[in-house]
Parts: sequence; structure tokens; C-alpha cells
Amino acid sequence: MAVKIIRDSGSMGSFSKMRIFIDGSYCESIRQGAVEYLVLKSYPRKLQVRLFGAKSNTIEVNDNDTVVIRTKKSTIALLIVYMIGIFIAALTSYSYQLIIGLLIIYLLISVLIDSYYLEIIDEDKDKNKKTKKKESR
Repeated sequence: MAVKIIRDSGSMGSFSKMRIFIDGSYCESIRQGAVEYLVLKSYPRKLQVRLFGAKSNTIEVNDNDTVVIRTKKSTIALLIVYMIGIFIAALTSYSYQLIIGLLIIYLLISVLIDSYYLEIIDEDKDKNKKTKKKESR
């Protein structure tokens, strides 16, 4: 069997492929909205994803697990603060230096914190929730 990986990370990095690492070694890439199946020789294994230096948490996966990749809310908030900072910096006389400084700070923070999170889901429970929501409408 295999591990099913679903990328549901929203608009963050949606035009780029996210890299999937098993036990620290690159093995596959995945596009936004795509589903990949990884057939691994042994279980359990450590899974992590990365995109432009930003990384996810590391989780342990077993055979038949379904993993969803999502963007952390703190990553979106950090990007919004960065954009506001660029707007404010553009209004000052030292805009070039401030924008470069903000970019360096943004990149350092995004590399140091987990920007994405991996979650193992039970697809049967998820399907039942969606069915109940449709029935209640």
C-alpha cells in the first residue's frame, strides 16, 4: 500500500511545487491541489515538506495514512505584516533600505518557524462530516 498526500495549502506558493522529504531525503514534488501516493518499503517513516526554505513539521507516517498539507495561519499573518511594512517603507525617504531589511527579516522568520503543517486525517470521518453538512442544508 501507500501513503496518500493531499496538498491543500491555499494560495501560499501555489504556483510552485512543494518538495516532499522522507527521513530527510528528497523523494517527490507535489503541486497545489494535487494528490500523491508514496509507496514506501518500510514503515513508520518521517515525513516533511519544504517550499523555498519554508518547512513543515515532521510527522511519522504509516501504511495507508492520509496526510494533508496546510498553511499555518501565522504564516499568512506574517506575510500580511510584511506587505504592510513594504507599503509604509515606500512612503519614507529610506524606502530601499527598509524594504531590503524587511525582506531579510521576513526570510529569516519564515525559515526559522514551520510555515506549513502536516496532519494525518481519517478520510472516512471526513467524508461523513461533509455528508452530514449537505443533509442539514
